[in-house]
Amino acid sequence: MKVTLDRTHCTRWQAACESCFAMRLEQSNFDAADCGLQVVEDGRATIDFEITDRDGSNKKLSVTPANRADAIDSWLLLWQQQAGMSS
Repeated sequence: MKVTLDRTHCTRWQAACESCFAMRLEQSNFDAADCGLQVVEDGRATIDFEITDRDGSNKKLSVTPANRADAIDSWLLLWQQQAGMSS
């Protein structure tokens, strides 16, 4: 699945965003999210996210069955790990 999110379309602060993201990931339903722009089902177990953050930066996040629990805990921390920003 490929999902495009734009956080500039949502009023949730970061903690609420993390909770919303986790709920939507568990339900595999990003169509109803305020920030959800596009969802393309491609039949793969991996979900590739393109996220425009509030500061205008573009973040790419890949959620696999192996890191799904980490994404549910915090998509931002997982993104930082994938971007090489955490130790």
